[in-house]
Amino acid sequence: MLVANTYSGHRVLFSHHHLFLDLMATTNNIPDLEFEPDVLSSEVLRHRPVYEGMTFPPAVRIEALKELKTFQIRPDDIFIVTFPKSGTHWVSEIVSLLLADGDLERVNRRTTLAHLEFALIDDVGKDGARYCYMYKMLQNADSPRVITSHLPYRFLPEQLDEKKPKIIYVARNPKDVFTSWFHFRKRDPRFGNLPWDEYFNGAISGKYVYGSWFDHVLEYWNKREKGNVLFVKYEDIKMNARETVVSVAKHLNLTPSDDVIDRVVHSSSLDEMKKMYQRLKTDNQGPFNNHYGNAYGSNSFVRKGKVGDWKNHFSVAENEEFDRVFQEKMKDSGLTFAFE
Repeated sequence: MLVANTYSGHRVLFSHHHLFLDLMATTNNIPDLEFEPDVLSSEVLRHRPVYEGMTFPPAVRIEALKELKTFQIRPDDIFIVTFPKSGTHWVSEIVSLLLADGDLERVNRRTTLAHLEFALIDDVGKDGARYCYMYKMLQNADSPRVITSHLPYRFLPEQLDEKKPKIIYVARNPKDVFTSWFHFRKRDPRFGNLPWDEYFNGAISGKYVYGSWFDHVLEYWNKREKGNVLFVKYEDIKMNARETVVSVAKHLNLTPSDDVIDRVVHSSSLDEMKKMYQRLKTDNQGPFNNHYGNAYGSNSFVRKGKVGDWKNHFSVAENEEFDRVFQEKMKDSGLTFAFE
């Protein structure tokens, strides 16, 4: 997504992520943007870098991935990690609301402007675009930092195992992940108009950004016994949001009242999130107008959010092929999903 904002005299487009920069916030302060001394060409911004055998989005630069290994972790950091299109915004909203005691007016999203690994880029698509790194902005942010990422565990900062910050990993059934990602890609001209059958073959083989869904999810599933890692399923949130909110609060060592839990459950529902995004978009008269809550200015990050939408896309043969691969990849993991 591209979100424009005038910040410290610069018009900045926040690549991929949509969350509103609350200029009135008094916590989770992020300092002014510090642009890198070089600039990016339009060709670079169309290029998907490959690092250690994995393909990343254009806003992820290889030097950032290398520098992230030494990113300074704080014990009170809260990481929300997902494979793309698996509920990042949903769970980050739950966490942010819990930290604000369920009060929407106090929710602060400044540290979730973009994923940890992303560059914030101005004038995307133009030669000479300037950029700065989200992780550099986070270095001086107030605690607790709510940090989102799509990175596999092995690419995250090395201090994770030492400092043991809270990690919430959200996994969604891959049939719906592929379906949601297909719709997301269709609105970005940089992806091209790839037909479903070709996209499906690439998705199931891990051809696209962040690699194989199977590898990504299993890497975190195998970390679930660590005391600082909570593994959450998207479908479980759909079936019992309150239970998920309670589980997340417990993981974060928070003790919200029943009234706070009720407010968090209500305000983090998909319908309420859509209303909130639209309200902020409408109320804002600056460059956020026509962009807030949308990917690339047109495609909402909150689409259907339903379980089983894959049935509108998978052919019988594709479903059989997927089930075969799923059984092969996941057979010894004990991890299962609700597909409808």
